[in-house]
Amino acid sequence: MTYHNYANCSICGGMVEEIRTQTELRYGDKLVVFDNVPVGICSGCGEEYYRADVHEKMIELVDRKPKRMIEIPFYDFEDAGEKRASRSGKRKSARSAPFQRDDTPEDEVQLATDEELDELMEMNWDEENPDDE
Repeated sequence: MTYHNYANCSICGGMVEEIRTQTELRYGDKLVVFDNVPVGICSGCGEEYYRADVHEKMIELVDRKPKRMIEIPFYDFEDAGEKRASRSGKRKSARSAPFQRDDTPEDEVQLATDEELDELMEMNWDEENPDDE
C-alpha cells in the first residue's frame, strides 16, 4: 500500500495523514459508497483531503457495475418537522426563526447570534427534559 505525503492542513495547520476509509459521493442524481478510499485526514481538526487522482478514479467507478447494491433510507427532514409540530398541537415560533432562509449566497456562512444560540439551547433542554415544563 503506497501512502502519499500531504501538505499541512489549510484550515488549522495540523499534520495531514493518509488513511483508508469508507466514503460516499453524490454524483448527479446518484449516491454511491466507496470502500478503502485513500484520504488525507488532519490530526488537528479532522478536515479531509482527497487527491485529484483519487477523486477522478471515484468518478470513473460510478459508471461501472457496482460490487454490490445496498438500500438507503431517504427522509425529508422538513416533512418530519411539520408532522411532529402538528402532532404536538403547538409550535414555538422561535424554533424556526433562527434558520429561516434568506437571500444569502450558499457559499457564505451565517453565524447565529448569542440570542439565537440561547434559544436553541433552551429548545434542546425542553426536548430532552419534557417533564420539567
